[in-house]
Amino acid sequence: MIKSKPFLQRPATWGVFVLTLWALLLAVLSLANLLLLMAGADSFSGLGVVWFIFILSSGYSLGFILSAYGLWQQKNWGRFLFLWTVGIWSITNLAALFAPGIFQAPQNHSTVSLILSGLRYLISFILPFWYLNLAHIKALFD
Repeated sequence: MIKSKPFLQRPATWGVFVLTLWALLLAVLSLANLLLLMAGADSFSGLGVVWFIFILSSGYSLGFILSAYGLWQQKNWGRFLFLWTVGIWSITNLAALFAPGIFQAPQNHSTVSLILSGLRYLISFILPFWYLNLAHIKALFD
C-alpha cells in the first residue's frame, strides 16, 4: 500500500522547505519572463529566438512547479526533477550572460557584474546539488 502525506504537511527539514519555496519562486520568475517576452518580442533579432525563449521559459515554469510539488511531498522524482531543471536553468543563464545576443537584447555589463552574476548562477546550482545529495537528506525521499 502506498503511503501518502497530507498535502499541507511541511517537509521534514527546513532545507527542503526552503528549496521548495525557491522552486516556486523560480517558476514565478519564469512566468514573468514569458510576460516580458510577450511585451518586448520586437527587440529580438528573429522569430526563432522568441519561440526558443518561449519554450525554455515554459519548460522551466512547468519543471519548477512540478519539482516544488515533488520536493514538498518528498518524492525522489521531485528531487531529481529539481536538480535537472535548476542545472539546465543555471547553464542557460550563464550562456545568456556571456553570449547576450543569443537569448536577450545585448546589454553592457561590467566585469564585476558578469563575475557576480556568474557566481550567483553557479551557487544556485551547487548548493541544491550538494544539499539534496547529502545522505541524510537523500534518505528522506522515497
